[in-house]
Amino acid sequence: MMRKLLELRVLLAIIRLSKNPQGIDNVYFVTDALLKSATKEEQNKFTRLFFEYPSFKERYEEPRAPQWGWLLIATPIIALGVALSYTMITSLLSSSTGNDTQGEVLGINASVQSLASALPGIISGAIASFLSPDVLILLGAGFALFASVSIFLTKTLRLRSQHM
Repeated sequence: MMRKLLELRVLLAIIRLSKNPQGIDNVYFVTDALLKSATKEEQNKFTRLFFEYPSFKERYEEPRAPQWGWLLIATPIIALGVALSYTMITSLLSSSTGNDTQGEVLGINASVQSLASALPGIISGAIASFLSPDVLILLGAGFALFASVSIFLTKTLRLRSQHM
Protein backbone atom coordinates (compact mmCIF):
# COMPACT_ATOMS: atom_id res chain seq x y z
CA MET A 1 0.00 0.00 0.00
CA MET A 2 2.72 2.51 0.98
CA ARG A 3 4.68 1.70 -2.15
CA LYS A 4 1.66 2.46 -4.35
CA LEU A 5 1.11 5.76 -2.55
CA LEU A 6 4.75 6.75 -2.97
CA GLU A 7 4.61 5.82 -6.66
CA LEU A 8 1.59 8.11 -6.93
CA ARG A 9 3.59 10.87 -5.24
CA VAL A 10 6.30 10.55 -7.88
CA LEU A 11 3.68 10.44 -10.63
CA LEU A 12 2.03 13.57 -9.24
CA ALA A 13 5.38 15.37 -9.22
CA ILE A 14 5.97 14.45 -12.86
CA ILE A 15 2.46 15.53 -13.86
CA ARG A 16 2.86 18.83 -11.98
CA LEU A 17 6.10 19.49 -13.83
CA SER A 18 4.33 18.87 -17.14
CA LYS A 19 1.49 21.19 -15.98
CA ASN A 20 -1.28 18.73 -16.85
CA PRO A 21 -4.37 19.53 -14.72
CA GLN A 22 -6.28 16.45 -15.94
CA GLY A 23 -3.45 14.17 -14.78
CA ILE A 24 -3.27 15.89 -11.40
CA ASP A 25 -6.99 15.32 -10.83
CA ASN A 26 -6.61 11.63 -11.76
CA VAL A 27 -3.73 11.16 -9.32
CA TYR A 28 -5.70 12.83 -6.52
CA PHE A 29 -8.68 10.56 -7.25
CA VAL A 30 -6.56 7.39 -7.11
CA THR A 31 -4.70 8.62 -4.01
CA ASP A 32 -7.98 9.26 -2.20
CA ALA A 33 -9.23 5.78 -3.14
CA LEU A 34 -6.04 4.15 -1.85
CA LEU A 35 -6.04 6.20 1.35
CA LYS A 36 -9.61 5.17 2.13
CA SER A 37 -8.54 1.51 2.10
CA ALA A 38 -5.35 2.18 4.12
CA THR A 39 -5.03 1.89 7.86
CA LYS A 40 -4.95 5.04 10.00
CA GLU A 41 -1.20 4.57 10.56
CA GLU A 42 -0.54 4.31 6.81
CA GLN A 43 -2.67 7.38 6.17
CA ASN A 44 -0.73 9.41 8.75
CA LYS A 45 2.62 8.21 7.39
CA PHE A 46 1.67 9.07 3.82
CA THR A 47 0.33 12.48 4.84
CA ARG A 48 3.61 13.24 6.63
CA LEU A 49 5.70 12.10 3.66
CA PHE A 50 3.57 13.82 1.06
CA PHE A 51 2.81 17.13 2.68
CA GLU A 52 5.56 17.74 5.23
CA TYR A 53 8.82 16.27 3.92
CA PRO A 54 9.83 18.23 1.90
CA SER A 55 7.21 20.91 2.19
CA PHE A 56 4.52 20.28 -0.41
CA LYS A 57 3.89 23.97 -0.97
CA GLU A 58 7.59 24.80 -1.38
CA ARG A 59 8.14 22.01 -3.86
CA TYR A 60 5.08 22.19 -6.07
CA GLU A 61 3.79 25.74 -5.99
CA GLU A 62 5.42 28.09 -8.46
CA PRO A 63 5.96 31.46 -6.81
CA ARG A 64 6.74 34.22 -9.29
CA ALA A 65 7.80 36.75 -6.66
CA PRO A 66 8.57 36.20 -2.98
CA GLN A 67 6.16 38.95 -1.95
CA TRP A 68 4.01 41.55 -3.66
CA GLY A 69 6.06 44.24 -1.97
CA TRP A 70 9.03 43.45 -4.19
CA LEU A 71 6.92 44.00 -7.29
CA LEU A 72 5.61 47.28 -5.93
CA ILE A 73 9.18 48.46 -5.36
CA ALA A 74 10.78 47.07 -8.53
CA THR A 75 8.18 48.24 -11.06
CA PRO A 76 8.57 52.01 -10.47
CA ILE A 77 12.36 51.68 -10.41
CA ILE A 78 12.37 49.91 -13.78
CA ALA A 79 9.89 52.43 -15.21
CA LEU A 80 12.07 55.31 -14.00
CA GLY A 81 15.15 53.76 -15.61
CA VAL A 82 13.36 53.28 -18.94
CA ALA A 83 11.95 56.82 -18.86
CA LEU A 84 15.34 58.35 -18.10
CA SER A 85 17.10 56.35 -20.80
CA TYR A 86 14.50 57.26 -23.46
CA THR A 87 14.70 60.93 -22.49
CA MET A 88 18.50 60.97 -22.55
CA ILE A 89 18.65 59.24 -25.93
CA THR A 90 16.16 61.71 -27.40
CA SER A 91 18.05 64.73 -26.05
CA LEU A 92 21.39 63.35 -27.29
CA LEU A 93 19.95 62.79 -30.76
CA SER A 94 18.36 66.23 -30.79
CA SER A 95 21.57 68.00 -29.79
CA SER A 96 23.82 65.99 -32.11
CA THR A 97 21.88 66.57 -35.35
CA GLY A 98 21.43 69.65 -37.43
CA ASN A 99 18.21 71.66 -37.66
CA ASP A 100 17.43 70.34 -41.13
CA THR A 101 17.58 66.62 -40.17
CA GLN A 102 16.41 66.81 -36.56
CA GLY A 103 12.77 65.89 -37.29
CA GLU A 104 13.76 62.93 -39.44
CA VAL A 105 16.19 61.57 -36.85
CA LEU A 106 13.71 61.98 -33.98
CA GLY A 107 10.97 60.31 -36.06
CA ILE A 108 13.21 57.33 -36.78
CA ASN A 109 14.10 57.20 -33.08
CA ALA A 110 10.40 57.11 -32.12
CA SER A 111 9.77 54.31 -34.64
CA VAL A 112 12.69 52.27 -33.32
CA GLN A 113 11.52 52.76 -29.72
CA SER A 114 8.01 51.59 -30.63
CA LEU A 115 9.41 48.53 -32.40
CA ALA A 116 11.69 47.85 -29.43
CA SER A 117 8.64 47.91 -27.14
CA ALA A 118 6.42 45.70 -29.32
CA LEU A 119 8.74 42.91 -30.44
CA PRO A 120 9.88 41.66 -27.01
CA GLY A 121 6.25 41.26 -25.91
CA ILE A 122 5.38 39.19 -28.96
CA ILE A 123 8.53 37.07 -28.80
CA SER A 124 8.43 36.51 -25.03
CA GLY A 125 4.76 35.52 -25.22
CA ALA A 126 5.58 32.90 -27.85
CA ILE A 127 8.54 31.58 -25.84
CA ALA A 128 6.48 31.41 -22.63
CA SER A 129 3.64 29.52 -24.31
CA PHE A 130 5.80 27.05 -26.25
CA LEU A 131 8.60 26.42 -23.75
CA SER A 132 8.28 27.83 -20.24
CA PRO A 133 8.16 31.24 -18.57
CA ASP A 134 11.37 30.31 -16.76
CA VAL A 135 13.25 30.32 -20.08
CA LEU A 136 12.63 34.07 -20.33
CA ILE A 137 14.66 34.68 -17.19
CA LEU A 138 17.58 32.72 -18.62
CA LEU A 139 17.33 34.57 -21.93
CA GLY A 140 17.28 37.92 -20.14
CA ALA A 141 20.34 36.96 -18.13
CA GLY A 142 22.09 35.81 -21.31
CA PHE A 143 21.34 39.08 -23.12
CA ALA A 144 22.52 41.10 -20.10
CA LEU A 145 25.76 39.10 -20.00
CA PHE A 146 26.25 39.54 -23.75
CA ALA A 147 25.66 43.30 -23.46
CA SER A 148 28.09 43.60 -20.54
CA VAL A 149 30.83 41.69 -22.36
CA SER A 150 30.23 43.72 -25.54
CA ILE A 151 30.50 47.03 -23.70
CA PHE A 152 33.64 45.88 -21.88
CA LEU A 153 35.31 44.71 -25.10
CA THR A 154 34.34 47.88 -26.97
CA LYS A 155 35.82 50.10 -24.26
CA THR A 156 38.96 47.98 -24.08
CA LEU A 157 39.48 48.12 -27.84
CA ARG A 158 38.94 51.89 -27.88
CA LEU A 159 41.49 52.41 -25.13
CA ARG A 160 44.02 50.23 -26.94
CA SER A 161 43.51 52.09 -30.23
CA GLN A 162 43.94 55.46 -28.48
CA HIS A 163 47.23 54.41 -26.88
CA MET A 164 48.72 53.18 -30.13
